[in-house]
Amino acid sequence: MRDYTVDYQATEKQEEFISSEKQCVLGSGGYGGGKSEILAISTVKYSLLNPGLSGMVVADTFGRLE
Repeated sequence: MRDYTVDYQATEKQEEFISSEKQCVLGSGGYGGGKSEILAISTVKYSLLNPGLSGMVVADTFGRLE
């Protein structure tokens, strides 16, 4: 697999989330805690690790996806 670099400085908790090898990881936090960013990075990570993976990212408004 090709190596990819993401220019993002994760917090300690985000790093725990993204580097976990558990099947299920639960994350929570307050407004502005970086949940959306780490979920977006996780989505890309698992898509690259699982070629042919089908998935979808959804939101209640288009603005939330931007």
